[in-house]
Amino acid sequence: MLTGKYSWTMETQKKIILIFSTNPEEAENPIAVFDDPQLATEFLARPLATGQRYEITEHPLNPIFSTTVSPVWFVSVSPGKIRADRIVKTNTFCEEQDALNGYAKKEDGMLFLCLFANSKDEAEKLALQRLAELCATGEWDNM
Repeated sequence: MLTGKYSWTMETQKKIILIFSTNPEEAENPIAVFDDPQLATEFLARPLATGQRYEITEHPLNPIFSTTVSPVWFVSVSPGKIRADRIVKTNTFCEEQDALNGYAKKEDGMLFLCLFANSKDEAEKLALQRLAELCATGEWDNM
């Protein structure tokens, strides 16, 4: 069974496992794709796989995506400040997923968010509101 870095979870959505060979002649395309972790494990344990090296990645199957026209912003804010520390417009699918999932992380006393907003000013306002909500409800202390 795949474990650790490649642990299989069904908590959010179904995932697929892509297996690439590290052999330069085969590395451009996946050599195998599985939606069952047991089959992926058996594939990697087969006798012909002995001595082979693989790159294994998991990806969501039919991932959620946004149809909004608002861009995604990555914002960092600190309690006690009236302005955001950092506001960056992003354009990767990963950050779109984070914004859809309500990404909010506390690290080193700062709040990091991915969110949809029409402008830099709106992104800052939404981030400061989210921080105020977290502090008011006590969630900030438990993050």
